[in-house]
Amino acid sequence: MDPLGRRSRVWRRRRRNAYRYLLGAAYTSYLGDGLVVAALPLLATTLTRRPLLISGLLTSQQLPWLLFGIPAGAVVDRLERGNLMRSIDISRMLITALFSLAVALRRDPIWLLYAFALVLGTFQPPFSGATNSLLPDLVPADALGRANGQLMVAQSIGEQTAGPALGSFLYSLAKALPFAGDSLSFALSAVFLGRVRGWSSPPTEESAGSGVISSLRLGLSEWRKNSVVKSTTLMLSTITFFQSMVFGLLVLYALEQIHLPRVDYGLFLAVAALGNAAGGTAAAALSGRANISHLVVVGIAIVGATWIGLGLTHSIPVAFGVAAIEGLATSIASVAATTLRQLYTKREVLGRVTTFSRSLVVGAGLLGSIFGGLLASAHGISTTMVIAGLGGIGTACVFALPVVRSATRSSRAQRS
Repeated sequence: MDPLGRRSRVWRRRRRNAYRYLLGAAYTSYLGDGLVVAALPLLATTLTRRPLLISGLLTSQQLPWLLFGIPAGAVVDRLERGNLMRSIDISRMLITALFSLAVALRRDPIWLLYAFALVLGTFQPPFSGATNSLLPDLVPADALGRANGQLMVAQSIGEQTAGPALGSFLYSLAKALPFAGDSLSFALSAVFLGRVRGWSSPPTEESAGSGVISSLRLGLSEWRKNSVVKSTTLMLSTITFFQSMVFGLLVLYALEQIHLPRVDYGLFLAVAALGNAAGGTAAAALSGRANISHLVVVGIAIVGATWIGLGLTHSIPVAFGVAAIEGLATSIASVAATTLRQLYTKREVLGRVTTFSRSLVVGAGLLGSIFGGLLASAHGISTTMVIAGLGGIGTACVFALPVVRSATRSSRAQRS
């Protein structure tokens, strides 16, 4: 008899099961999100065709990262993360159900779309921070890259492939259906997350007992001292600025530049997301064989090149193919960057470091979406995409050495 060994095996099995429930919640919730990814901009184009107002929806959804992103990190490090995520999903279920009712009753002016995007976005900082901080409690360090890749595949299939395609179809049947489906997805996700509660690391004495301001100050200090996270965050912030110039105008690009039928817009997003799913799978395989910092740099360089390709083409098949490559490269870079942050950040401050990093990235994205809308209004969508692509390639060149060098130094320090 080996009771200690048996208890250890039982614990590992339960931890694996908890991760599977987390993955199930991700697939369910991302599928619902994908319905709205396609439906919300389509709904907006029935109310306005002004580029700045369309791209402003993305701004509205990401603005809470600037307002609440940093404080959300302190919340994540103080609470049991599974419980926090479940409570957020229940709240989002109720809000989305009310919005779907308003759409069904045709009480959907443009300001309501902005309010809906803003409210949903408010829940994103603590939920995202809790997910990224919970994962190292469920997965061994040498499997983090694979686990992040699997979550990326879940996001790609749900939010960017099956979800948008289904969302466009449901929207063609009734405008309210995609939003009602999103509400249902939050309910199912909350059920899965009920089985994940209790697995996050307990709050440290510092995070549980100190004031919020001092807690945030400690998280910011850890971020500044962490050269890997700092250099990677600055690189991601810069590329996100250019990425938002493109994504905020994507629906207008599809409808006006390549003249894609409205009902096929979700298919366009789905093809790009197939690349995301492939990239998540590739990142999961490459993370154990390649230098993770190199994956970030190469992925970002390829992303910039694809935006140039999109801006220069008017062909639907070419645009679909380039979008798939863009999705693959984006996924590889994102998974690698997330894994770097998890590997080289202290567990007790991971929530604060994660949300602070993401706040900077989203802040850059907000500026990019506004700048992209203004630039497209003055010079057109094609020019805007080419400029964004040149900026993306430049980002990879400027930050390649700092990111790779800091990751190499930190890896050697951990081994010594």
